[in-house]
Amino acid sequence: SFSIVGMYLLLKKKYFLGGFIFGLAILIQTYSLPIFAALLLYISFEFEGKSLKFKYKRAYATVLGFLIVFISVTLFFSILSNNTYIKQVYISHLLKNPSDKVAADYGTKLESFLYNFDSNKLIFLLPLFFLFTKKRKEIIPFLLIILFLALFLFSLKKSLFYYFFM
Repeated sequence: SFSIVGMYLLLKKKYFLGGFIFGLAILIQTYSLPIFAALLLYISFEFEGKSLKFKYKRAYATVLGFLIVFISVTLFFSILSNNTYIKQVYISHLLKNPSDKVAADYGTKLESFLYNFDSNKLIFLLPLFFLFTKKRKEIIPFLLIILFLALFLFSLKKSLFYYFFM
């Protein structure tokens, strides 16, 4: 998926290209947004000695790459759809109720999350590896992704079951 390629590029310090790929990822799958936000936070700050420094060139290059593709495609489809694209794709997507019977049967967000935990155990148990490894710095971006993704899923009006099968 584009999210994996974008994550690889950002972690390899190819900030503009990583942002560009994440722009494509978010256009295709909205759940890539919390992954992008977590990685943007991770690459934007770095410890220098005991102080935390904001690395603005990294952040700006990443956001610029993202915005170029995201705004271009959004404007193109907004013009093509007579300005209904944003409402139909983004606003309704984030606020929609499940319309299919299978998704509605999962109940509350917590029930839906716990039901789908079985298919994603490795992802949600990754924070436990933090306790048992000496290479904690390498796990930090993945922990941020898990945190941001969980917050995103629980912030949706109704958590649909297929968000957990990424």
